[in-house]
Amino acid sequence: MQKRENRYRDIQYPGSRIQDPESSYDVIVIGAGIGGLTCASLLAKEDLKVLVVEQASKPGGYATSYRKDGFTFDSCVHFLGGCGKEGIIRKLLQKLEVEEEIKFIEVQAPMGVILNDEKISLPVKKPPELEKTLQRIFPQETSQIPKYFQTLRKITQEILDLVSPSFFKFLLFPIRYPHLIRYQKSTLKDLLDRYFTNSKLKNILSIAPTTLPPSRISLFFMAIVTIQGQEGFYYPKGGIQTFSDTLVKGLKKHKGELLLETSVTKILVEKRKVFGVELASGKRIRARYVVSNTNLEQTFNKLVGKEYLSQKYIKKIETQKVSLSGLILHIATDLDLKSLGLGFTNAILPPDLEKEFEALNNDQMPDESSLIITVPSLVDSTLAPEGKHILSIVVPAPYHYDWENKKEEVAKEIIKQVEKAIPNLSSHIIYQDISTPRTLEKYTLNTEGAMYGLQVTPEQFGINRVSQRTPIKGLYLAGHYTRPAHGIVGVAMSGQFAAQAILKKRNAKDVKPVLPVTSVSPERIKTGLTGQRV
Repeated sequence: MQKRENRYRDIQYPGSRIQDPESSYDVIVIGAGIGGLTCASLLAKEDLKVLVVEQASKPGGYATSYRKDGFTFDSCVHFLGGCGKEGIIRKLLQKLEVEEEIKFIEVQAPMGVILNDEKISLPVKKPPELEKTLQRIFPQETSQIPKYFQTLRKITQEILDLVSPSFFKFLLFPIRYPHLIRYQKSTLKDLLDRYFTNSKLKNILSIAPTTLPPSRISLFFMAIVTIQGQEGFYYPKGGIQTFSDTLVKGLKKHKGELLLETSVTKILVEKRKVFGVELASGKRIRARYVVSNTNLEQTFNKLVGKEYLSQKYIKKIETQKVSLSGLILHIATDLDLKSLGLGFTNAILPPDLEKEFEALNNDQMPDESSLIITVPSLVDSTLAPEGKHILSIVVPAPYHYDWENKKEEVAKEIIKQVEKAIPNLSSHIIYQDISTPRTLEKYTLNTEGAMYGLQVTPEQFGINRVSQRTPIKGLYLAGHYTRPAHGIVGVAMSGQFAAQAILKKRNAKDVKPVLPVTSVSPERIKTGLTGQRV
């Protein structure tokens, strides 16, 4: 069995030939993550002269892939939402005129959950069946389960309605948005405790793309993720990198430029207004606007400098809490995973999510971890040689841990847990990668390898998150450290918000809101025609 630390430069990105940038642009975007690429491509579509500068050898940030011995592995992101006919991502690609450049495979298989060694199969994109399944498994909660989902739908409906604000809506805010008022400071745990007593059911309903326990997750975030996720989730044929590459095609189609393997060392500011960037080579490039798609510390402490910021803004930035990081195992196996009845996505949960978070927050690995296992080769056979499969295992993990000496030991313990779903896996591993929090930080510059940017607590979600606008004229932010939230859909929206702000400032025509908060229409929310979580 081969073992090695995951490296994002295993394969040179086909478009990585370094081009010499010109001396000036309308907009320079720092970082080719999904937020940065979305912002840049939308601005290029509006005829602005745009340059994206990326320090890595390929675009995408966490949404990248690499190949090894005929296997294709996705670095961090493992599936997408918002790719249906009316989905947010689909509409973005349509606007950029590159929809035909990518094929999305809709995931149909149920989601597998193992909790206290009990195996549960949950329907995907079939809301009535999902509720009936949960009612069958937890008969004592039968009457409360529909009420819980209906509350999530009402919250989402009000958020969706507020996307297009008006004076009339704000005038009638207490009447029009009772759930937003009632639950604005609520966590997921608050609602779970209101409706349920069964701890197993609460754990299952807490599965979400965060590193937080129910007591800290924003209820608004969970409502949107649950209801939007019920539109289904998708896998781009060929791997996650194909999605990032498609956004690059949209950028280049509209004459935007991408510069890879190049670091920005300074955002140039004069009289509290940006006028360009300085590269590691010492070259200065002028721009009227700069968009930073990197973390807050990198942007303001290293690239800008606190001397241009007010004490109030410095305090706001310094008090933001970043999410925990993760340990990611990429495995190639000769086991017939299809015969095991695995789903594309599978979760193994510890009995106490709060206890798990307490250990992680104290820089320790818990005795039992939350595991999310994806098997993309079940939906895209081109990712692995015939008769073989790949799987990715994502585990919340602390940054301050002795990874240099303990990563192999931790990986073995994680695989033991995985064998609850995949017996004898440890004897059938033909290739294994271990990405620690230090790996994630090194190759993506995320603060302490943060998996999801800022924590998605009630205090750091939506309008409470850091705005795309900054106190420095011409400087904007994009990515999962800004509004509205993390995730592919969240960061794509952040990129759109930044593009809209720039176009509005420029007095140009605005970008149409192709990326609403949720792709689910109010009518579908009212009728409950929604499905399983992404």
